[in-house]
Amino acid sequence: MDADHFLAALGELIAGYQRDQPEIGCIQTTGSIACADCVFCSDCERCFAAQYSIRCRDSFDITHCKDCSNCYACTFCQHSRHCAYSNYVIHSVGCIHCDYCFGCVGLEKKAFYILNRKYSRKEYFKLVKQLERDLFGAS
Repeated sequence: MDADHFLAALGELIAGYQRDQPEIGCIQTTGSIACADCVFCSDCERCFAAQYSIRCRDSFDITHCKDCSNCYACTFCQHSRHCAYSNYVIHSVGCIHCDYCFGCVGLEKKAFYILNRKYSRKEYFKLVKQLERDLFGAS
């Protein structure tokens, strides 16, 4: 057996394990793969202690999140990656201890930011509403 054959076979074994790994201790989850202790989630993969989340991946202790990956202790976050201890963070990456950030990258302990720029609470919600309408057709 040569190195290439070994690595290919190992890759197939790992892929099969990840695909077929059972859920452990989950309650009323649907379409999830390899999750543990999750409640009312759908289509998540390799999450632990997630609640009411949809299409999240490799995340831990999240609640009401959607389309997030590699997040920890986040609530109401959407389309975000590598965020922790954050709430209402949307389309953001690497935000830690942040609240109400939209399209932000690498922020820590910030609130009411859009594209890494600070806004007043009132202006933040006004701009986010307009952005969501323009970007996603939301009303």
